[in-house]
Amino acid sequence: MNPVKFKSYFPKYSYVVFIVCLLGMAFLFNYHKIIRLKPTSIHQWRQADCWSFAVNYYEEGLNFFKPSLHFIGKSNTGNASGEFPIIYYTVAQIWKLTGPKAWLFRGFNIFIVFAGLLALFKLFEKIVMDSVWAIMLTLLLFTSPILVFYTNNFIADAPALGFSFLGAYFFYGFYVSKSQKKLYVACVFFLLGALLKVTAAILFIAILVIYVVEIVKLFKFKGDEKLFDKPIKQGIPLLLVIVFSFSWYSYSAYYNALYNGEYFLLGILPVWDMDYPLINQITRILNENLVYQFFSISVISVVVGMLVLLIIFRKNVNKLLLILSLLLLMGGFFYMMLWFRVFDVHDYYLLNLLIIVVLVFITFFAFIRQNYPLLLKVNGLKWAFLIFLCYNIYYSRAKNAIKYEKRGEKWAYSFINRTNELEYWGWLHWYSETYMKAYETVTPYLRSLGISRNDRVISISDHSPNITLSLMDQKGVTDFGKSIEDADRVNMEIRRGAKYLIINNPDYYKKDFIQPFIKRKIGTYMNIDIFDLR
Repeated sequence: MNPVKFKSYFPKYSYVVFIVCLLGMAFLFNYHKIIRLKPTSIHQWRQADCWSFAVNYYEEGLNFFKPSLHFIGKSNTGNASGEFPIIYYTVAQIWKLTGPKAWLFRGFNIFIVFAGLLALFKLFEKIVMDSVWAIMLTLLLFTSPILVFYTNNFIADAPALGFSFLGAYFFYGFYVSKSQKKLYVACVFFLLGALLKVTAAILFIAILVIYVVEIVKLFKFKGDEKLFDKPIKQGIPLLLVIVFSFSWYSYSAYYNALYNGEYFLLGILPVWDMDYPLINQITRILNENLVYQFFSISVISVVVGMLVLLIIFRKNVNKLLLILSLLLLMGGFFYMMLWFRVFDVHDYYLLNLLIIVVLVFITFFAFIRQNYPLLLKVNGLKWAFLIFLCYNIYYSRAKNAIKYEKRGEKWAYSFINRTNELEYWGWLHWYSETYMKAYETVTPYLRSLGISRNDRVISISDHSPNITLSLMDQKGVTDFGKSIEDADRVNMEIRRGAKYLIINNPDYYKKDFIQPFIKRKIGTYMNIDIFDLR
């Protein structure tokens, strides 16, 4: 009797296997519990901005093109703009049927990223012609700690990356079939990614370079054929991506200038505007912290090894894929130089660099498929890769568990996490529980005191624009921009319409300037004290 042989290529139902595996990993990463949380953990500041946009769309029925925050800012309106607000607006419309639910917001972002990963899986499968390898490669990408964390989140960088994956899938369809329709669909997804985060346009820009190089007849990227054999007709969707992206960011800059929007970075923070000590400090942070959130060193080493082999054997590598990989690598370098200042702590700025890893994977396995196809059938290699995948699943689970779980919970203090990480997260969890947790549930109590969401408040001990305000669903000001440390500042806010003072830390009562404003205490909720300023 012959031994049973399992098929490794089963495209008719492979997507079911992939989805089951992806959902299984999501369960292991605790998505089913995290999805219910309001903005919390690392970068709560930026998460709260996103939450604030959606809540204001929901509560006020705002015009799509007039996004607003809880922090009223210098203009006293709260009007401000950053990325294209399609997610915030859509979530707000869903909330009109359900009420504001954190799991619907997080779930919407998860859906976009998972759709992108599914498209990426099918792209791998078409190129490698092996469903098992395609599943493992795509799941390996989903072991990036930053991708795992920000997929189940409010920040737009992960959905922007998901749209880039969808764009890559349909662009490959155009490459194979020359279908104008698929090129348009690809460009729609590239546009959505770029509108959410301009940094997500890195793959689109690389394709644009390919287009320009080919139409000026410097190189052909599809053997003896032209990839863009109808340059005018095929250039229209590429041009539209540029036009619509430029139009939105121009409008966003105008909107912020009109309302003194002082919150969102719409420009660059390049390395050449920094002094040497700061460059050295951020380089150290990248090397000692952020790189471990991008991927485990084992995955980074494998990617670098693949890239080196591709360059060595470049004559046998698909020219389009190799050049796209190198263009993305160059683009990633210039991107980091242009926004180097943000890498002091903002790990989510690394998210869209994952497209480089994707292209290296695709290029390398296309090379293996074309030149050494028997290697893909070696079961020993598949088992080795599966073990490698399992280690990285554990790595990502440990890296993200510490961002939510407190000391003593089984995953949080894995050997994967270093001492400085344990100390930082131990402090952050203590601070959140002690000072910030109450804001998530205080809103009904505020309303019971007769405080409406439009009654202006001064929320002290919050250096972000929107964390405490958005969690309370309360319009007003915080310590953002300039700490509230003198009576003149409080009086100025009273003249601008502030009615209530909210304090979460009793240490503030030791300050002399605050004494005239805490005479009319009207309520206490956990660690939060509320004072009437009228």
